[in-house]
Amino acid sequence: MTYNPNSPTSTRRLDTHVLARIGFTLIRSLIQGRRPGGLAAALDLADALHNLPEPGNEFLVELTLKSLDEFVSNYPEFKSSLSAAVDF
Repeated sequence: MTYNPNSPTSTRRLDTHVLARIGFTLIRSLIQGRRPGGLAAALDLADALHNLPEPGNEFLVELTLKSLDEFVSNYPEFKSSLSAAVDF
């Protein structure tokens, strides 16, 4: 994937620390069966969070946002939880 600074994703909010906290809590809840969605949703969310960006790494910001967009299109029930960290 080529990074495009004019991409609409480059202006979206992404709070990496909040996303990590919420995302990993969701993964744990899914694996333990406390949230519906099961192991498939947990694995897909873990995959979406695999490349959490460091400050200033715009390429990984865009990659993470695209991965999260795909995740919430497959699992829309988690969009509101993740919205605390990401603008969808």
